[in-house]
Amino acid sequence: GARGDEDEEWPRFGNDCAIFKRRGPSDPRADGAPPSGAELESVVARLVWAFEPSAEVPVIMLVYLDRFSGSSGVPLAPDNWLNVTLSAMLSALKVSDTAPVKNAEFARRCPFPRDAEQINAFESAF
Repeated sequence: GARGDEDEEWPRFGNDCAIFKRRGPSDPRADGAPPSGAELESVVARLVWAFEPSAEVPVIMLVYLDRFSGSSGVPLAPDNWLNVTLSAMLSALKVSDTAPVKNAEFARRCPFPRDAEQINAFESAF
């Protein structure tokens, strides 16, 4: 169908969205409040600095974030937004960069500490 029709097939995100509620010790907004625009900008800037992606990666990441909520039915919330953002960045890096990052490398370079096992679980759920 045409874009926006209910019968259009969109990729479905994983059903185990509870995985995204796990927090790390240095996560911004550990108080559970929603992130401000400046905090979101800071997180994206830190990810761009850490991974030095091609110019389209942050745009693809934002598309994935938008599609995540629409496809999974899970809104971005104070307890999941950072992990969902990390998953969107990982996916964007894998589909668009000439040298895609592996999960263990992503975990090592990520400015928000996560181990490779967590990154693997996020990717599976995403």
